[in-house]
Amino acid sequence: MAVYPRPREYPASEPTAAEPLAAVVVGAGPVGLATALGLARRGVPVAVFEAERGVSFGSRAICVSRHSLEILDRLGAGGPVAEAALPWTGGRTYYRDDQVLAFEMPSAPHDVRPPMVNISQGVLEQLLVDALHATPGRACTGACG
Repeated sequence: MAVYPRPREYPASEPTAAEPLAAVVVGAGPVGLATALGLARRGVPVAVFEAERGVSFGSRAICVSRHSLEILDRLGAGGPVAEAALPWTGGRTYYRDDQVLAFEMPSAPHDVRPPMVNISQGVLEQLLVDALHATPGRACTGACG
């Protein structure tokens, strides 16, 4: 029987009076966390509100495209995501013993990122939470601690 590590939990926190907010992001999924990280890196005080106490757990999204990786690079989180992810350029699909599909995605030697990587949504979210915590001047609540 496999044992899966549970994600860290973050207690709810309140922004202080010394941290006036300019933006609120509702939802600490990959898009919400990337939005908050982008705002915080540009000096915009932001709070993230999330109903859960931690990042996602269980089976959710697992593939991230090159374009999304390029966005994460601009947000300063591309390196850690690339280190944690499994890159791939093609795939095959079988029906019973017969291969029914084979494909290769475009990839050139000068590409900085692969066309696709596998990384669980929970791991991606945790890396974004960590990057948000490392960003000076950010304010965060809920799953962001």
